[in-house]
Amino acid sequence: MPYNVLLEDIIRDVGGCGRFQWITAIIVHASTCIASWSMLAMTFNGQQPDFMCSKTDIGNSSVNQSVFDNVCHVNQTDNCDDYIFNDDANTVVNEWNLVCESKWIVSMITTIQMAGDLVGCFFSGHLGDMIGRKTTFFLSLIILILFNIIAYFSINWQMYAAVRFVIGMGIGFLLTVYNIVMTEFTPTKWRHIIIAVPAWAVEGGMFALACWGLRDWRNIHLATAAIGLPFLLTFW
Repeated sequence: MPYNVLLEDIIRDVGGCGRFQWITAIIVHASTCIASWSMLAMTFNGQQPDFMCSKTDIGNSSVNQSVFDNVCHVNQTDNCDDYIFNDDANTVVNEWNLVCESKWIVSMITTIQMAGDLVGCFFSGHLGDMIGRKTTFFLSLIILILFNIIAYFSINWQMYAAVRFVIGMGIGFLLTVYNIVMTEFTPTKWRHIIIAVPAWAVEGGMFALACWGLRDWRNIHLATAAIGLPFLLTFW
């Protein structure tokens, strides 16, 4: 008898799609919130607040633009020595002055994160076969919790970019195994229903609400880590 048919028969004989399968699905869908928020973080963290130019003249007096005009120079020839940002939100852009000549760094950080995602997806499939899907899934939660906390303490954009690479790996770990964790011991006729729950979309909307309320990239990382912590207890 083919393995998949034998497994289907065993699952049906021990109760089919019962309490275990639904509890597992609820835990997995809910805990992916940390991956969703981690994936979407740069949509807020990389936003450019309005800024104005600041330049120190020869007499060491500060010369500022009068409005937040997002212009990278005081006049036609003099570039800014510093930038003054609108304080409506605190992102990595105004944290490390990633505007004008440094504007490309924001996109590069996002690219580095997605490269980590690719690496994580590649290795987690093999890791899931070696140590089990459940263990790999919870390993991804640990990575995301730990490195979202480390991201809070980033001292420069280089450190932050490295942390986002590891966060991307954690996302890749989770994305590869989370559907399998829910469906591997679920009868075939229920699998499409369990997978079709729009948890990721709902969690993305919750992330937008969190950004609107917190308005600070460091606090968003802490909130993301805090959301994931209770789900570690569900390992048992």
